[in-house]
Amino acid sequence: MSNTDNGALAPAEFLSSTEPVSVVAVGRLRPGFEPDHIHRLAKEAIPVVHAEKGCEQYVVHSELDDPRVFVFYERWSNGSDLLGHLRNPDLREYSDAFFKALEFELRWLLPLSA
Repeated sequence: MSNTDNGALAPAEFLSSTEPVSVVAVGRLRPGFEPDHIHRLAKEAIPVVHAEKGCEQYVVHSELDDPRVFVFYERWSNGSDLLGHLRNPDLREYSDAFFKALEFELRWLLPLSA
């Protein structure tokens, strides 16, 4: 999932992080799609993502007040592991289907240093 200006998969400083990184993606269903479609896709994709190297958490939430809004939360051990996820050909079908059905707003999160 990407919304970077330079066409990259994610911001460079994010992908080069040796610390855990997180992504929050808020998706609103496009016209012609129903929530059940996202439920089915997520049910299939989640176990595949969980099996990937460095996946610490991958959760898809539905919004309580608007069932047409979904929030994806991902946490990866580091930027390199996230890049592996973004390039994983086994997930291309799911990624394409999610982007076809949802209009996303993405947030790239780096931890604050103590």
